[in-house]
Amino acid sequence: MLKLTHVLRNVARIQTRFYRRRRLPTGTHIPALQQNKLLQDAGEIRLKSKDSNETEKNLRNMGFEEWNSNSYVEELLLRYLKHANSGFRQSAKNLSSLDNKLKMGTLAENERLQVLFDYLLKECEIEIRMLNQSGADRPEKPIETTDKLSDLPIQSAEQLEDVIFSDLFESAKKDGRNYLNHFDLVYQILADLNDNKSQGINVLTLEQLVQTFELVKLVGVEGRRKRGIFLAGNLLYSSGTVRMDPVNESFYIDSLVNYGFYKRAFELFESNRIKVDERWWYELGMMVALRANYLTKFDKLFVATDLRFGKYPYVSPQVLKLAVRRKLLMSDFKSADKLTDRFLEMVSFYGCKRFDEAPDNATRQMITFATEDQADEFLNELTIPSDYDFITLIEYHLFRKNISTAMKLVARYLDTNGITDKNYRFIIVQLKFNLLRSFEQLRHSLGPHLNPETVEQKLYELNRSFDEVRKEHNLDISFSQELLFNNITSLTSFPELTKVMEDFVMKKATADEHLSPSKKFHVLLKVILATGKEKQAFFLLSKLEEAFLKSKKSPELKGNQFYAEVQPHHYAVFVEYFTLSKDRFPNSMRSKLEKNVEELVERVESHGIPYNSVLLTKLLIFYRDFNNFNKCFEIINQVMKEKIVKQLITDSDQTRFYNRRDVTRPLYMEMWKAYAKYYKIFNKELERVEKKSNYSGWKTQVAKIIKRTDVHPEFSVRTLFTTMVHLDNVLPDIKMYYMILTTFMRSRDWASIPAVLCTMTELHGLSLENAFVMYVTKGLEKELLVVISKKHQASGENVEEANVQAMAKVKELKIRGLILTPQSDIQYNVDDLIPQILLLLKIKNPEDIQFNEVYEAMKELNIEKRNFLELINLVNNVIF
Repeated sequence: MLKLTHVLRNVARIQTRFYRRRRLPTGTHIPALQQNKLLQDAGEIRLKSKDSNETEKNLRNMGFEEWNSNSYVEELLLRYLKHANSGFRQSAKNLSSLDNKLKMGTLAENERLQVLFDYLLKECEIEIRMLNQSGADRPEKPIETTDKLSDLPIQSAEQLEDVIFSDLFESAKKDGRNYLNHFDLVYQILADLNDNKSQGINVLTLEQLVQTFELVKLVGVEGRRKRGIFLAGNLLYSSGTVRMDPVNESFYIDSLVNYGFYKRAFELFESNRIKVDERWWYELGMMVALRANYLTKFDKLFVATDLRFGKYPYVSPQVLKLAVRRKLLMSDFKSADKLTDRFLEMVSFYGCKRFDEAPDNATRQMITFATEDQADEFLNELTIPSDYDFITLIEYHLFRKNISTAMKLVARYLDTNGITDKNYRFIIVQLKFNLLRSFEQLRHSLGPHLNPETVEQKLYELNRSFDEVRKEHNLDISFSQELLFNNITSLTSFPELTKVMEDFVMKKATADEHLSPSKKFHVLLKVILATGKEKQAFFLLSKLEEAFLKSKKSPELKGNQFYAEVQPHHYAVFVEYFTLSKDRFPNSMRSKLEKNVEELVERVESHGIPYNSVLLTKLLIFYRDFNNFNKCFEIINQVMKEKIVKQLITDSDQTRFYNRRDVTRPLYMEMWKAYAKYYKIFNKELERVEKKSNYSGWKTQVAKIIKRTDVHPEFSVRTLFTTMVHLDNVLPDIKMYYMILTTFMRSRDWASIPAVLCTMTELHGLSLENAFVMYVTKGLEKELLVVISKKHQASGENVEEANVQAMAKVKELKIRGLILTPQSDIQYNVDDLIPQILLLLKIKNPEDIQFNEVYEAMKELNIEKRNFLELINLVNNVIF
């Protein structure tokens, strides 16, 4: 019999949101129950029998029959497919054919599933045609019928099942969820097979998987398309003997990146790089490297692409924009400016496509290529830079406060050929320059970057467009003037505030309805609290809470009330306010602030508001500032537990999470700061090395903090680092790496620091600044003093004598050149620092000449160092 337990287990999950029985059954199909009315009268049936045989006999006498579960599953599935059927003649014919084949009884188990899968693929083709005709966002309207099954008396179990399926699909039609029913079922089968890939290729044929892959590429809904490509591609590649053509493989690689399988995606690209040897394939590899934060690999591919294909200055604008964004995120302004100059060279060479021009592919339909050469020619076509590319790059630089380069881009845009008044207006509105208080601020920032020969003409044209845009939106009236920005820096400093002000001063004039109410009230709360009106702010918060409760009780009110429903970021404003208020209170009154935050958290939980990263970030800042490690690690431990649970899910389940990263970069930064402060207090012996003037008072304070701390980290800093970098794909900049290294040093996990440094330099492409090298070597010296001092204490020396001996030994090592003394005129790399760390570990544990602990840390942090053995040999040859 056909066993489809996994499929049917998820049938309801595919379609159901709720089911309410509209009419109670008027009878039962069990004769004994019909006659004796046991259901109504007896309450329960009591059977007294000597053994199982007598029990079975008694049940048969009452009218019960033996149930063939496999046969019932088949019948139930066919009934489901009947209701899912589109009703077209070909679709009905397909279902009839499936019914006949399954009832033949001559097919093996796998063959029966393959027959079913063939049917589903045929129906998927029909759904694709329907989708292309009506559009994904315009599913066919349900046909209203006068006779509904749920309105008729139910006389049997079969009728009850028909009513259930009928109501399920009726509900789905009303919600607009009925247009890819068979695709959903195919996806569920693929997901179940993905969880057991070794069996997947045995259950379905290779031809079926290939056909599925081709079908899912045609799905017009991006999220569903990528999920289907991922699931089908996984099964195709699971055998280890199948490899798609480069074009189809590029779709699969993109789906892998979409779901966070970066390493697998880059390995596939790299393994086909020599064979494909086309510019579009290298561009694919650069995009994978950038999205995976493999910035060192990107830099090498970027150079290799120039050398291999000789198209300088051309680079895909898509690649270039993402590369600039990544470099700016890491505060690598030098590299970002160099890439931006490359973009400007492209504009000079190829020109610039205007925003009102139709894109090249606007009229293109789905293209089928006759040969791979034809596909390569199409994919290698050059993409000309556009107005929107200019805007995107300018916004990236403005956001990272790289004002000079942003203004340079604006100036070059104004110098491009064919610019008209529409382009002046376009750049003013797109970059929100119309929110500046006067044109003089823009003239001051932009003037130095314009061509001296045309500067006056360009500024005149820009000024005229600036005035026209402001006049259109009535920005010259006095109250609007008070809301505008003084200069470019203030305009870009607070993007959220800029957006709200744009909504207010521009959309107000066009009589648009309420504008993103949640954000509007968020900014309003900030303004009220900034003026110290705490009581009024809490009154407003209570109104937002009332709106939340009303919409929770009556969902139709959601988004339709004057006050927005309260969100976590509204509470975060108050936590930030209380954090900033601590300096206004003496230490004796700080408990009042802690009580205020405690009451705020109680409000969050009593209303059932889910925490988000914004609120958790602000709470961590507050609790850390108040040395409340109990609260800090209640938050961090819970966050990490949830991350670890998600890390254990299967590949197929990964595709069900639309927002894989729920811990943001700012939240990770605060987690690192909490860990760093915790270890500074709990590993206090490091502070004894360099006693400062306030050491005695600090020591007393530390003792109090340690005494009241009951909640401690449940996850190591190694786990935190791996989760952040590899699971959530967070890209730390140099400032964040300072904090990460500080935390590792304070936790005294020096065996992990080589792996962290390799990730920083060889994966993320950050160079070691001299200040950074000095910071690490200073921490290393402090650790050396502690390690050597403890060794002397273990030999019977007192603390003072041991410290003197330790300082003498460190001084000797520095004189011999074994401990690095950084020089400002020398550029150091990771190979200069790692031997210093290995030396420390060797002094700490002379027995571990293989440095197994370091290898273990590198494995745990998922990084390799090719010349690591050479560095080990270098240290092992040193005589102490």
